[in-house]
Amino acid sequence: MYIFLTPKLLPVDFLLSFLDPKYTEKDMFEKSIAFLSDILFNPNVNNRKFNKESFEIVKSLLLQRIDSVKENTKTYSTIRMLENMDSEAPFSY
Repeated sequence: MYIFLTPKLLPVDFLLSFLDPKYTEKDMFEKSIAFLSDILFNPNVNNRKFNKESFEIVKSLLLQRIDSVKENTKTYSTIRMLENMDSEAPFSY
């Protein structure tokens, strides 16, 4: 999963990697898609709330990623470029 933070949007990309079925089970592709579907459509939620332990783990990982953004010069320069664009222009999103 790749998350790119911008001031107005939080786009999320999902990347699913798995072995070629010729090296594993023949239905590995279908099982992999079913696994991703299960994660997306059946999250770890009870009483309309995310599982607290899982939530805190993901929150911590995201905060670490945000804190380390300046170490990745390409990402940091893209974020700074977006911050300096005309906030009303369509390309600023």
